[in-house]
Amino acid sequence: MPEFFLVAKIQSAFDKEGFVRIRTYSDFPERFFSLHKVYMDFSGIKKVFYVEEIKNKNDDFFILKFKNFNSDNDVEMLLGKDIFVDEIDVVELPPDQYFIHDIIGSSVFKNEILIGKITDVLSLPANDVYVIDAEGKEIMIPAVKEFIEKFIRRPILIMMRIDIISAVPELLFSPLNSSIVKRAQDKKKITIYIHNLRDYAYNKHKQIDDKPFGGGPGMVLKPEPFFECIEKLQQERKYDHIIFTSPKGKIFDQKTANNLSLCENLLIVSGHYKEIDDRVREKFATDEISIGKFVLTGGELPALMIIDAFVRVIPGVLNDSESALNDSFQDGDIIEAPCFTRPANYKGLKVPEILLSGNEKEIKKWKEEQSKKLTEEWRKSNN
Repeated sequence: MPEFFLVAKIQSAFDKEGFVRIRTYSDFPERFFSLHKVYMDFSGIKKVFYVEEIKNKNDDFFILKFKNFNSDNDVEMLLGKDIFVDEIDVVELPPDQYFIHDIIGSSVFKNEILIGKITDVLSLPANDVYVIDAEGKEIMIPAVKEFIEKFIRRPILIMMRIDIISAVPELLFSPLNSSIVKRAQDKKKITIYIHNLRDYAYNKHKQIDDKPFGGGPGMVLKPEPFFECIEKLQQERKYDHIIFTSPKGKIFDQKTANNLSLCENLLIVSGHYKEIDDRVREKFATDEISIGKFVLTGGELPALMIIDAFVRVIPGVLNDSESALNDSFQDGDIIEAPCFTRPANYKGLKVPEILLSGNEKEIKKWKEEQSKKLTEEWRKSNN
């Protein structure tokens, strides 16, 4: 996953033309004059904004205008937002200098003895101070060489790992090796491992299910194969979430997808047949997710839907960086305006004239009106 670096904050609207006043956190304010895009956080995902113009007022005060933001009303939603850049736009620092984002989580040494890990950096008039977790005790040390011999920077996350446990893994192979998810793997944004539950069965028949205690129809997936597989995986790495696809779970939505896209390691457990022995859920589940009030044969299809939803919002997966961020539901329960492409007239069906006008302000207004209309209709039909 890409890393983002905090560089500034939007303080206020500067005028009625869409300029905003920003305060930079960077020791290299000249970086802003070469920026073409920045990111801001909306509902847990970094949304891209394109820089149209920037002016320097003093060393830590700039005014900036974003593309398609043409009035003080337009920029109201941005006020107070932090501004981030990605790895591509990070300024190369001199030797032995680091961005704060780089060193949080780094290990600090003195006389070859580990002191602890940096949890925060305080900027004081004399010099910066590292806040260090030393085996549960918080200590503060000046960020100067006389006090710190060296530190080892934390490892940078290169890609997300997704593990999936399934009783019928053949259902997963084709969808996970097609379209956007395949592209994410090709770009080294994610890596996916599928685990066949039968590989962890105890007997020679590879039995993974049995009749339910207390009677009733259907077969229940046995606990032993799940325990064997999950405990093995947990010994190898720490998972941010262990997700069980379940009709009892929280209904999946875009906000959840956005949050999952920021993780490093995810484990998704797909049930099949009637259900999984509930002791497996009690022991391992950090999250239970449902995709709706209907019944499916197994959890493989929900797992595929969940993965597709969060993979496509990982920055760099889609060619158009704005595409996923402008989708329906990205800004809450909001439906996106209708989309059209060439030809403008097909069998007498015409594209709305406003979209052909080239008037960006009016097009934006039309899209907002259409989005509002469709959202109201959607909410009525879903109440």
